[in-house]
Amino acid sequence: MAPSPDAEALYRQARVHCEQGRVAEGVDLLRQAIANDARPARFHKLLGMALARLERHQEALASLDRALLLGPPAADVHGSRADVLVALGRLAEGVASYERALELQPDSVEDWCNRGAALIDLGRYEDAVANFDRVIALAPDFVLAHYNRGHALARLRRHREALASYDRALALSPRYVDALNNRGDALRELARHDEAVASFDAALAIESDHVGALCNRAMALAALGRHEAALASVERVLALRADHAEAAYLRGQSLAALDRFDAAIASYRAAIALGHRTALGALALCCLSCCRWDEAARVERELLRHIEETKSVISPFASLAYDIAPKQQLASVRRFVEREFPVAPKSHPARTPHRDKIRVAYVSGDFSSHPVAYLAAGLFESHDRSRFEVIGVSVGPADDSDLRARLAGAFDRFHDMGAKADDEIAAALEALEIEIIVDLSGYTEFARPGILARRAAPIQVSYLGYLGTMAAGFIDYVLADAIALPFDQQPFYAERIVHLPHCFMVNDRKLAISSRTPSRGEAGLPAQGFVFCALNATYKLREPMFDIWMRLLRDVDGSVLWLLGSNADATSNLRRAAAARGVDPDRLIFAARMPFADHLARQRLAGLFLDTLPYNAGATGCAALWAGVPVLTCRGRSFVGRMAESALHAVGLPELAATDLAHYEALARMLATDPPLLASLRARLERNRLSCPLFDTAGSCRSIEAAYAMIVEIQRRGEAPRSFTVAPA
Repeated sequence: MAPSPDAEALYRQARVHCEQGRVAEGVDLLRQAIANDARPARFHKLLGMALARLERHQEALASLDRALLLGPPAADVHGSRADVLVALGRLAEGVASYERALELQPDSVEDWCNRGAALIDLGRYEDAVANFDRVIALAPDFVLAHYNRGHALARLRRHREALASYDRALALSPRYVDALNNRGDALRELARHDEAVASFDAALAIESDHVGALCNRAMALAALGRHEAALASVERVLALRADHAEAAYLRGQSLAALDRFDAAIASYRAAIALGHRTALGALALCCLSCCRWDEAARVERELLRHIEETKSVISPFASLAYDIAPKQQLASVRRFVEREFPVAPKSHPARTPHRDKIRVAYVSGDFSSHPVAYLAAGLFESHDRSRFEVIGVSVGPADDSDLRARLAGAFDRFHDMGAKADDEIAAALEALEIEIIVDLSGYTEFARPGILARRAAPIQVSYLGYLGTMAAGFIDYVLADAIALPFDQQPFYAERIVHLPHCFMVNDRKLAISSRTPSRGEAGLPAQGFVFCALNATYKLREPMFDIWMRLLRDVDGSVLWLLGSNADATSNLRRAAAARGVDPDRLIFAARMPFADHLARQRLAGLFLDTLPYNAGATGCAALWAGVPVLTCRGRSFVGRMAESALHAVGLPELAATDLAHYEALARMLATDPPLLASLRARLERNRLSCPLFDTAGSCRSIEAAYAMIVEIQRRGEAPRSFTVAPA
């Protein structure tokens, strides 16, 4: 039956209004038409499409459903209905509606493209890529298809392929700002940071206030160490959108890198208030780095609550520094891994080939003037080349130090891959047929866990650089010892624990100490008085230990505390904290940074090294012992809280590992006021240095090689990784 003349006229008028952009008036006319005659499906179809343009999606869906009930199946109605469902967040139903439209009109490029976008939102990235391949086959020059294909590939972390898709989109539409921005992000993920900045700059030349490009540009600039420029970029974002959580977070990162900690804390706080999920961990480390202990105490309570309630993704390093309980730490790091490294490892890695030599690759972001490199250089040189082929893979920044040159010569092959993407490095390692990858960085600053996540070798081991669980299925073992990480901690470690027979820390017996010890005056120390030194990084300094140190200064006349001068904010806060405890701030002496050999020589001026808790001295404590300075530590409950005790046992001074803080304070006071007792300890340390296990580089190497041999044997037998103890040689 034909519609009534009045209804038909109203419908035609409504169409004209909608075509001319007067959509609300068109809707009113359509409602009048339907009031006169509700039978024609096309009335409801046009009304649904008009309501969708007005973003009145629930009403639009009802009208489109009515059109489908009244009329024959129509591809455009199913397609419009799918658009509305997606706008309502009902993605799976939207995809089903697109598929119904495509059954009716298989060559509808628009529906294919919209379906692909919905698949991306559903996290079905592989399906989305295949979808856009179909679009491109139908319409090779459809710009949006190339752009969205790049977006899906980026979500799969296939950044080189994503880059090619963005380049194709830009070849078709050179001023496509979002494509320029996403292209830059793909380049950034590929560690091509200079090119990334150029792509972001090109986007901003077209649209100067593009928030995404400004934020991404800041991240690329920060990766290049250009923190002032990065800060300027995010400041522009916040001038445009004061409520931009990511910009507030990035601003905090730039400010912290510039040692402007108070301002960084405020930025991180703003990001947290805006709902940023990773800012809390960054704030936690920032507070410790500048010794803002009042704020750190508040943050610690927040960390515990956020971990319990899964409200934030916490940096693993922050959970170590704050001594989070092992069970909570494991859960927290697992959440971090799921977010940051979702690449699924190969479920059944190939067994190691039966070669005469075991091929080991040490992967590190710290093959430069870094504590890990100072510890391990001798290890790399000491490996038995008749049994092991040793490859070094640098994934961090290089420097021009003598140590870097020594490291490059310490391996059978040395590869500088810092400018390559994770998947490229993983592919290169796989091509080298590496049997064991030993990761020396974990989740520290220049770490690249994404390489390990791709399971580049059948056996992957965490060692030395990061002393916590990596909580990841792609790490098989962690090298430790019975004191630092007893087997009762295995439930809180995703990797199997391997006990080396002495201290897990290898030390370099060739580590040079300058022949000349400076005078106390040259080192900034008073001519007289006992020198306590606590030369750990400032993030390890905590208030309970500082309280003890201040009591020691009050009790030991003329004594001073020698600290590392890390940053101006920390120095100011520590001086203020001393004054608040009745100690003259001038009794805190801050050591400037200097070449490591000279730093070791000046440490000889100290009477006693005071260790920190909950995070002990590692390489720093070993350096003090090597320089001849006794180290007083206190046993903690975690790997990082027991490493100094392990070192003291291995150097023959186990009595310097206190069982609790009261014991620690009593020992420190006794040693500072009993010169003969301290002199006897120093003499024993001097005798032990060249005979004890701690500084026996070759012996440590043999133990580590025994661990590798056992790991390979277990793997070759097809057995799952298991914990074990290496017997003393």
